[in-house]
Amino acid sequence: QSIRDLTIEIDVEECRAKDVQVNVTATRVSVKCQGKTILEGKLHEKVNTEETMWHLDEGTQVVINLEKQRETWWKCVLEGDQEIDTTKVESTRSMCEYDGETQGAIRKIMFDQNQKIQGKPTSDQIRTADIMKE
Repeated sequence: QSIRDLTIEIDVEECRAKDVQVNVTATRVSVKCQGKTILEGKLHEKVNTEETMWHLDEGTQVVINLEKQRETWWKCVLEGDQEIDTTKVESTRSMCEYDGETQGAIRKIMFDQNQKIQGKPTSDQIRTADIMKE
């Protein structure tokens, strides 16, 4: 999983895609292969169903990609599954994953922190000084 999406991989007996039924709602998932229920249950959190995609990999694995409605780490996929410790998940993001406005705000904060460490004026203090000069 990532903070935004989740991939479920389910091993199945060899079959064809037309034999697989995947049903995903905002809160539930169901997978059947040749009429047999392989996976069914309530999702830990809600997903965006319009972004859900699935495929059959080499006839032996159903792969479901889910987009989370809320950016968060899930403790488990289905309610009742074994939970993971989400505090141990590597949760840093690359700067390019943020929109331009957020990137700008992060750069400003980083600049201001560096300026304070060096005993120099922050961006707001520089802007205020420039306005006072005019």
